[in-house]
Amino acid sequence: MDKSIRYWHIAGVLFIIISGTFLHFVYEWTGRWMPVALVAAVNESTWEHCKLAFWPAIIFSVIEYFCIKNKVNNFFPARFTAILLMPLLITGIFYGYTFILGHHHLAIDIGLFVFAVTAGEAASYNIMKQKQLKSAYTYAAVIGLAVLITLFSLCTYFPPRLFIFEEVKSGKYGISPD
Repeated sequence: MDKSIRYWHIAGVLFIIISGTFLHFVYEWTGRWMPVALVAAVNESTWEHCKLAFWPAIIFSVIEYFCIKNKVNNFFPARFTAILLMPLLITGIFYGYTFILGHHHLAIDIGLFVFAVTAGEAASYNIMKQKQLKSAYTYAAVIGLAVLITLFSLCTYFPPRLFIFEEVKSGKYGISPD
């Protein structure tokens, strides 16, 4: 069992990285089709880059749920932790290193994305291996996932005027009418 769960998490890393990379470009490729803006990056803000890990992780979690939910412990707490950790790492490390260096580097950004996805999946794997948590953790994780899905669904279309949502080069927020 432990080996198959490890393979699922390795597959998750690959799925999220490949899908996230694709989603970086798909909004432009579709001629800025508004429905795809829900899951694809619509600008170069930090928030939009967090979506590149978030939505593929959600999709992979749904697939994973139907395949391994009865073979592991703590499925929802594990997936919630992974899905929350990825954007937190992307955001925290991005602003940390750009504060120190004064600017960003594409190679570091790509490495950061891979690191955040890998760390999230590793956290999920470790939680699934633990003994069964109290059901309150599962309920809290499901509520947390619902809140995250709501935020990631709304904030592209209605971004708050906060730095994480701002595309630094243009000063715009969310979907621009260009």
